[in-house]
Amino acid sequence: MNPSDAILDSLSDYQAWRGQKTDCDLLDYMTCVGTPDLLFAFMELLSPTLIPHDGNYVLANLVNHLPPSQRCHPNQRNQNDLLK
Repeated sequence: MNPSDAILDSLSDYQAWRGQKTDCDLLDYMTCVGTPDLLFAFMELLSPTLIPHDGNYVLANLVNHLPPSQRCHPNQRNQNDLLK
C-alpha cells in the first residue's frame, strides 16, 4: 500500500513520530507504536476478509447483513454454492 503524500501529511501522529526519519513507513509506525487493538484494526482495513458472492468478491462483514439463505461460506471454493 502506497498512500499519497497528501494522506501521509494529514496523519499528524505518524508525522510527529516519524520526525526526520526518511526510511520509515506506516508499517514501521505500526510495529513501533501500535497496540493489539490497532493491529487488528489495521489488518481488517488493509487486508479485509473477502468472500465470493454472486460471481464477485465482497467484504465478508457486508455479507453478514444478508439473509442466511443468501450468504456464502467464507471457506467455500465454489462461489455458486450458497449456505442453506
